[in-house]
Amino acid sequence: MLKKSILLFCFLGLVFVMPIHANEENSSRRSHLKVSLDRVKSLLSQSNDTPNSSNKKMTVMVSSTVYGIEPLLDDIYQILSDLGYEVWMSHKGTLPVFSTQSAFENCIEAVRQADLFFCIITPQYGSGKSKESLSITHKELLSAIDQKKLRWVIAHDHVIFSRSLLRNLGYKTTKDRANLNLRSNNMLGDLRVIDMYEAAILDSKALQNRQGNWVQKYDDFDDVTLYVHSQFKNKTHIRSLLQNGK
Repeated sequence: MLKKSILLFCFLGLVFVMPIHANEENSSRRSHLKVSLDRVKSLLSQSNDTPNSSNKKMTVMVSSTVYGIEPLLDDIYQILSDLGYEVWMSHKGTLPVFSTQSAFENCIEAVRQADLFFCIITPQYGSGKSKESLSITHKELLSAIDQKKLRWVIAHDHVIFSRSLLRNLGYKTTKDRANLNLRSNNMLGDLRVIDMYEAAILDSKALQNRQGNWVQKYDDFDDVTLYVHSQFKNKTHIRSLLQNGK
């Protein structure tokens, strides 16, 4: 915007410094002004097309299950949009999708293309899974970690509490928990949400080698919306992290 203002000011100054009288038909002067105008237009166009312009909205991919938290997702979408982000969320239909790819491929490609990644680990495991395969949300999280995306993760207290309880009972790893059969309940839909939490905290790495392993606990929707606003409000700092590759 500042560059545009400077260019426009320069052009207006040129016009007023070189007045053209009604009775003066100096084609050379008119030609000179036309060339100057064309240059200004060209520079303004280059300013608009700069791919790394600070005016370009940063994209945030929101990764989560949908069932049961639709109102929360609506609130998150509104908060991030109001803060000036472009929000990619399957629930709102804003995730880029292409008919040449599967649902899974579209989601993983969105993780790769997005600037920022925000994941909600709920007690429900989500869609696209079977006993042998991971859910789409789980795969998105693993992809973001693998790509070292600038990311934020928040997990429901039921997930964290269940992990702690099972560890105290001797079920400390994914392999240990694989032998358990979880009965249908309202507290936890699938034990693999614990796997997601452990992936997010980089549990497999030595403590001194963990970077980007912060996972915020939440109890209710208000905890989530407060976290989202607090973490994403400082766009200048986030943009600097992106530019520095951190």
